[in-house]
Amino acid sequence: MQAEAQKQAETPAPADSQADDSQTASDPAGGGQDGQSKTGQDGQTEPEQSERTEGKQAEQAQPTASAQPTPAQPKPSQTPTPTAQQTQSQQAQAAWRAQQAQAAQQAQAAWRAQQAQAARQARQQAEQAQRVQQAQAAQRAQQAQAAWRAQQAQRAQQAQAAWRAQQAQAAQQARQQAQARQSAGSGLGSQVVAYARQFAGVRYVWGGVSPVTGWDCVGFTNYVYSHFGRSTPRRTGSSVNQFWKGYTIVPASQRQPGDLMWWPGHVGIYTGNNMHIAAWNPSMGTQERAVWGSPVYMRIV
Repeated sequence: MQAEAQKQAETPAPADSQADDSQTASDPAGGGQDGQSKTGQDGQTEPEQSERTEGKQAEQAQPTASAQPTPAQPKPSQTPTPTAQQTQSQQAQAAWRAQQAQAAQQAQAAWRAQQAQAARQARQQAEQAQRVQQAQAAQRAQQAQAAWRAQQAQRAQQAQAAWRAQQAQAAQQARQQAQARQSAGSGLGSQVVAYARQFAGVRYVWGGVSPVTGWDCVGFTNYVYSHFGRSTPRRTGSSVNQFWKGYTIVPASQRQPGDLMWWPGHVGIYTGNNMHIAAWNPSMGTQERAVWGSPVYMRIV
């Protein structure tokens, strides 16, 4: 308001007032051409024009005095009002900042997504490499296992073949030895039979061991086999393993002349053709008779 009052005070007077003043100044004597009081163009006299001019000047001076603020009034704000161009500039700057912030956020999000994707790819590649390594290791282990099994199978086959060859060779040798023993035994068995038969008729004496004084069944067999370098027990026993353990027992189908025959409590010598010679008892003495019962055959010579 003070600025407006100052502007009003500085405003020049109206044109009609200036004209009146200039007219008055040009005629200081106050007279006209006709020597009387002159009237203005509007038909007023000079005193009336002077009063009107003074009134206007008073009116022009009054707003200046009344425009002075009282000490109690606050001073009005002098912040300038922004113009439309400034507002548009501020809005453009705000929009630019928002755009930059959005672009930064998008770039940050894109970078994070790229990093996450790179991490996933790296993890997938590592897992794939690990799976490949595990598969290769498993394949190598399977190959090694298969090779070991093949080697073990080959060794087992070789060992089996060697064992079979050894068994076949041992069986061949056993057959040859058996045949040799059989041939020798047959010849030696025949000699045993021939030697035993010459004592037919010797009396039976329990506990005897001589053809001169007599003998019992075990005394007779011991005397005959001792002649060929073989020793036999002097007792029969109730079981073949009681006194005759360790001697070779042969089945009846493989018996040969010269084999010892054992019964519980009695022994004799097989002479062939289902016959045998033995010292029977006091009434029968030593004689050759048919085989009876189911004796056990032992290969002595």
